[in-house]
Amino acid sequence: MASDIPTGGNQANAQALKNLGNQALSLGDIEQAESLYRQAIAADDRFMAAHYNLGNVLRLNRRYDEALAAYRVAAALAPDDYDIHVNIGVTLNELARHGEALQSFATANSLNPAGLEARINTGVALSRAGRHEEAIRAYSGILANDPNISLARYFRSLEYLIRANWAEGFLDHEARLDLAGVVPEELLAGKEEWDGSDLAGRTLLIYPEHRMGDALQFLRYAPLCRARGARVMVCCHPPLQRLLATSPDIDVVFADGTPVPETFDTYISVMSLGYVFGRAPELGPLRLQLPGGRSDAVSGSGFKVGVCHRGNPGHIRDAERSIPEETFWRSLAQIPGVDYYSFQLDELSDRHAAPLAPFISDFLDTAVLASEMDLILTVDTSLAHLGGTMGTPTWVLVTHSPDWRWGESGETTPWYPSIRILRQPSAGDWDAVLAEASIGIRKMLPATGG
Repeated sequence: MASDIPTGGNQANAQALKNLGNQALSLGDIEQAESLYRQAIAADDRFMAAHYNLGNVLRLNRRYDEALAAYRVAAALAPDDYDIHVNIGVTLNELARHGEALQSFATANSLNPAGLEARINTGVALSRAGRHEEAIRAYSGILANDPNISLARYFRSLEYLIRANWAEGFLDHEARLDLAGVVPEELLAGKEEWDGSDLAGRTLLIYPEHRMGDALQFLRYAPLCRARGARVMVCCHPPLQRLLATSPDIDVVFADGTPVPETFDTYISVMSLGYVFGRAPELGPLRLQLPGGRSDAVSGSGFKVGVCHRGNPGHIRDAERSIPEETFWRSLAQIPGVDYYSFQLDELSDRHAAPLAPFISDFLDTAVLASEMDLILTVDTSLAHLGGTMGTPTWVLVTHSPDWRWGESGETTPWYPSIRILRQPSAGDWDAVLAEASIGIRKMLPATGG
């Protein structure tokens, strides 16, 4: 990175303030770091490092327009700085300005042809623009020079998978296990990873990865593990434990972070089951056996639609996949004969939907409530996987370039027969998606319902 020495104004003060900002950031105090970087800029408005670091903290806070402005000032002060151009491109990607992002990455690459960040993020920009074949070529170019770059292989796997190239996709997807924080070393210590061989008389531990939807999607392979002789033991995120314990295809379930209830012989990541068994189109979703009865939370007499318009804010692409509340209800609120129920766990009041959060402690509660819905309408969250697993009619509202499991086109997914996919016609166009959902709901209503 270019020199971070102040060039004018109160240089010593600016440098000291920037250093204090760095300390605050290292301690996780983003608000204080931002304040200190702004003070450094006030002391010396030509201090490039302060503008650059301000851009970094603004991007951490997902204030992408402000971050871009800060990076632009830094770039004007240091036009040959590789890192600045990479971060401009990353920020433009978050703003769905993928063409401009590609230009920034090209500039960065011209400044440092050996730099991996610009080349990796070029593939990311192509992917988010829906240019999946070009993204594959970008990642393959990186791997041609060094086949051991696991991040490039992992990103390439997502491009193969969204194009339903299952064999190459699941093979490349194993590269994620080389990335930091994926494999729980302490849980698996002293055991060997299962390679797909016979499991007669052995206990197989299936361990979780980051997202709960992944477990719901890939535990469909549990019957195939049993067919090879395994006693199937599943470690899962705590909110899934009671739900997964209802499955007749799983022998033992325990929550991540709790003691292992019994010994096991070998292990596999839940998502690596796709690599071992392939797509296995004969397999339906995981079987569940929910308790009977109705919930007092669902009392309306109309057509019941469960909704979820926001995902986990910590998700790397949440800004793309979540829908602002006003936008979500614009086409849906006035449909007569519909009772809406909100599955948003952080939402206790919504003038258009009855909140279910007070009745939900985990996924079993969610599943029982979801089973009472005539339709689930959700963005790309674990609720989509739950609805698909249960066979409940579920419409998933996805971005123009969605997660790989929803495919690059069409209204169906081979993973869940009960799911219908409603896609943005262009990046950011939720109005068109929700107008389509509104028309579809009206068609589902009884003739007397409006």
